[in-house]
Amino acid sequence: SINFLKHMIGGGLAIGLVSFYFINSLKINFPIFKNYIFQILFTYALVCMFGVSNEILEFFFDVVKIGVFSADRYDTWFDLTANTLGAAFIFLILKVFFYLHSKIDN
Repeated sequence: SINFLKHMIGGGLAIGLVSFYFINSLKINFPIFKNYIFQILFTYALVCMFGVSNEILEFFFDVVKIGVFSADRYDTWFDLTANTLGAAFIFLILKVFFYLHSKIDN
């Protein structure tokens, strides 16, 4: 649905790009960021943190009647899944892109 795509792009891809930026910026001073398993866990933690924060904000707005943000009882779960899939997708695409780019340069 449109909401799933919105969360996948607006949440997942955006946070995936932010995560990739932080990983590349911090791996010089913090060698743990060079570890691929850590990179995946860092990206997952970041997308979870922002995704859950967004869902809590939506819940608050629902409670105080500022709008309707939940279509049904599965809405939050679909949103969190979309965020995670979006982040995983962009993480994988960027890893492949930079891997291929490094092979072309050499």
